Amino acid sequence: MVDLGAKTVALVLLLAAALFGGAGRLAWPAGWLLIGLYTAFVGLACATVDPDLLRERARPGHNFEHADALLATCGFLLLYPITLAVAGFDAVRLDSVRLGGGAAFFPGAWLVGAGAFAVGYWVALRAMQTNRFFSTFVRIQSDQGHTLVTDGPYAVVRHPGYAGMLLAHFGIPLLLGSWWAFVPVLAGAAVFVVRIMREEAVLSARLPGYDRYLQTHKWRLAPWVW
Repeated sequence: MVDLGAKTVALVLLLAAALFGGAGRLAWPAGWLLIGLYTAFVGLACATVDPDLLRERARPGHNFEHADALLATCGFLLLYPITLAVAGFDAVRLDSVRLGGGAAFFPGAWLVGAGAFAVGYWVALRAMQTNRFFSTFVRIQSDQGHTLVTDGPYAVVRHPGYAGMLLAHFGIPLLLGSWWAFVPVLAGAAVFVVRIMREEAVLSARLPGYDRYLQTHKWRLAPWVW
């Protein structure tokens, strides 16, 4: 768990560096609010999620899908460091050039964004707490007695972890006040749509009961949407 803790701290520092490096200064309350919310949810995950799952997510088993790992890496880069760096550059550096005239959305947009971020990560956390097979990459965890999980948030949508994470990241541009941050967020979301389609194909072929689950649970990310 020491190794996991070191990786967790390194990740938070990486994201903070991307965000404040893009902004060019540390005096940015919205940036600190985002980092604080993210750190709180990471800490809550470390305290409440099955330790075996945390180890699996830090170092997945050998039989993971390599194509999925590539997609996951691309999605992570787009949704995390790239989004934060773009948001910092746009909302702070460019906004100072525009004399404060370009970054705002509407009054209270930052609060809507913070709420979306918090709710999204709460949903993702609930998915991790419910599904002890919630690996970083798609793999059938035969070494862990992999079985189908259909309760908790999985009773509502097929991929609550992805749904929550994407909701959270669509809140980031609103919280930070950056239109341009929506560009990497949308690109990252597209990558995760591809991941979802590939993941369902793998699980249908290799996880007993998943085909039936697809028939009885229609919605992938959001009810009545997709």
